[in-house]
Amino acid sequence: MRFKSLRTHVALLVGLCILAVVAVLVGYATLAGSRSQALVAERTEALLEANAERRLLALAEARTQAIRRQLEGALAVARSLADTNALIGERDERERPRLTMSRNELSNLVRDAVVEHPMLLDAFIGWEPNAFGPDALHAGKTDGGYDGSGRFMPW
Repeated sequence: MRFKSLRTHVALLVGLCILAVVAVLVGYATLAGSRSQALVAERTEALLEANAERRLLALAEARTQAIRRQLEGALAVARSLADTNALIGERDERERPRLTMSRNELSNLVRDAVVEHPMLLDAFIGWEPNAFGPDALHAGKTDGGYDGSGRFMPW
């Protein structure tokens, strides 16, 4: 190819060089952009996973605390009933009961504990035979906390 002037030859060479530089820059920009996009996607995914994990852990902790409060409330009621029954069964230095309560009063106490604490399904107290007075006096009863033999077991 013959050029008529040196100016045309130089212009063509400069144009080809500029075209080559532009092609290299476009190729590099495309490669760098795809690498940047992959890096951003990877880091964004890691951040989203970490954020989701933190939120799930916070939610689990909140649910755990709510369940713990419910169970501790029920346990407190059970301990209170157990302590009351323990006092009925204990004797002081003169062999008198530390707390006296009739069978009917204790049945009402158990019933009121369930009524006042709706998170409880039920409450049960079981006394050994004749531990709460002579069971024979109440034989044949099946209501009011008796099992038919007269044993006191309010539920």
